[in-house]
Amino acid sequence: TMRLISYMPYTCPVERNKTDKPKFVWHNTLMELGMRLLEAPPVDTFNHSPYAPLGAFHEAPLRGDLLRLTKGALLEIELPLSDKIRTDYIDRALLPLWIAECIHMVGYYILARWCGAAKGDGMFWIHGGHASVHPVGYCEAHRKRADKPTILMPPHHIFGHKTHADWMDYVLNRYRVHMRYTLANYFDVTQSHMLDNKFKVGDRVETIHDEESSMLMPALVKRVAGRRVLLEYSKHDIDKDKFIDKQMWKDMSDDLIYPVAFASEMGLKLCANAKYVAHTKSITDAIAKKKSDVPYAKHDTKKETVPEWTVNKKAFDEWKVGMVCEVIDRIDAQQNVLKAARVLKVLKEGYVQIGPEGPDINEDSFIIHQTSPSLFPVGYAKKYGVRLTSEADDFDWEPFLRRTNYTPAPEHFFHEVDPSKVPFKPGFKLEAVDQNEKVLCPATVKAVKGRLLLVSFDGWDENYDQLYDFRSNELLPIGWCEMVGYVLQEPENNESKDLEAEQVMDEDEEDEDSAPVSKKSRME
Repeated sequence: TMRLISYMPYTCPVERNKTDKPKFVWHNTLMELGMRLLEAPPVDTFNHSPYAPLGAFHEAPLRGDLLRLTKGALLEIELPLSDKIRTDYIDRALLPLWIAECIHMVGYYILARWCGAAKGDGMFWIHGGHASVHPVGYCEAHRKRADKPTILMPPHHIFGHKTHADWMDYVLNRYRVHMRYTLANYFDVTQSHMLDNKFKVGDRVETIHDEESSMLMPALVKRVAGRRVLLEYSKHDIDKDKFIDKQMWKDMSDDLIYPVAFASEMGLKLCANAKYVAHTKSITDAIAKKKSDVPYAKHDTKKETVPEWTVNKKAFDEWKVGMVCEVIDRIDAQQNVLKAARVLKVLKEGYVQIGPEGPDINEDSFIIHQTSPSLFPVGYAKKYGVRLTSEADDFDWEPFLRRTNYTPAPEHFFHEVDPSKVPFKPGFKLEAVDQNEKVLCPATVKAVKGRLLLVSFDGWDENYDQLYDFRSNELLPIGWCEMVGYVLQEPENNESKDLEAEQVMDEDEEDEDSAPVSKKSRME
């Protein structure tokens, strides 16, 4: 007897370097949602609220492919290894698949029903990035391959309802498979690149000093997980008395990851030993002389690896020292406010050194590109009801600008987004990176403030809320952690029915690489 709704355990279609045991998974939440859908009147919507739809995440892996799916779209899905068709009925050298109809989608998770199943039966959740998910036509295209030839056969619990020939006629005529939406026939190629990262383990970069953000330090990539990279300061490139033993998770497109020799080229402070300083000077000299052979070491991150900035290039040469704006200070523990900030230096290639207003503005400053979505025009906070601070106190621009000669940076310097184009709504659930601990947590969109989202972490109070640009790659669809093999933290309060989920890990001590820290520790 088959359960009304089941969950097909995730299998990744590509090799993952390392995976962490999850603390929280969405499976039980999905089961409850599926049961509610069974009992509710039919709806036409495919992306089921209150979960942020995959299309809202502009760089989510497989986004373009999975957006082809609509309610009623068809897939070919490999039968589970435990199905009796595989264990008892057919040659184990064969790979049986059957057609399933898409009913709903929640983040990366698809609620599907086996074709031919009785009403209310044969429904299951499957991850859109599962190795067993294929477009209609996959079976026919691979039925004569030497390794694991495919065969179209229904699961055992519905197989006996018809003969094999009748089943073929059934899917062709009853489901009209040739007239339904399905995945592109190159979906397996897209899947093979879904965990791609521009960095590799061992790559060397420069990033901000942990104790003085206006200074840079060389760091190495220790681990890659999807678009996330784990950096650690490079002990071989830093004098022993100045070395800081620290690791930090970042997105591969983080504003604060720079190429090797960035500090040298920009004339910034660098905490490194004499050998590394000499190495970066030789790179800077070669670039300045436009030599074709720049002496990068094998694992050095080159300039071309860092994003080619294209937004607002017209403003590159217009920024001036003393201009003021508002900024999300990603280095500070308080992430639910904007800060009044001032440009201290205008650097080459569109970079600026900017610091939050206050007596420690130089020490607290950091290097950011002028096109960063973390920058906002003067007045943004007031317009959208975001708290504006300076040194933890509320800040008012009017008296400040009256008593200083500073000039607000023009509004056209900043990202201009029509708020109606923001695809998120309050109540949407997702997976979000806590900006302090860099752990991934179940989270909910609390408010939309222009192009900013105020996000709350499930089970935590409002003091821990954080602001994100709606395009941030630190906001992810539910199912991202399971796909990548990255730890999703358990909500602090797991009693709520809406958050109830499967406990899948003992209270073992975490591996040092696996985003381990208690969320409270940094902020208390």
